[in-house]
Amino acid sequence: MAYHYVVTAQKPTAVTACITGNFTSPTDLNLLVAKVSRLEMYLVTPEGLRPMKEVGLYGRVAKMKLFRPP
Repeated sequence: MAYHYVVTAQKPTAVTACITGNFTSPTDLNLLVAKVSRLEMYLVTPEGLRPMKEVGLYGRVAKMKLFRPP
């Protein structure tokens, strides 16, 4: 009996959505980038973007919106 194991060797590159906000602290400006099935968080600094977190998702990001609880 034969089994097939299929994986993707390359991370997604097409950006489907992005948003900015203060996610890690009230003073840090962050950029969240959704790439099909991956969510990436960057810290915005005067020197440029610094990667902070990268998370794989089971599904696709259709829309992102900033939410601040009252």
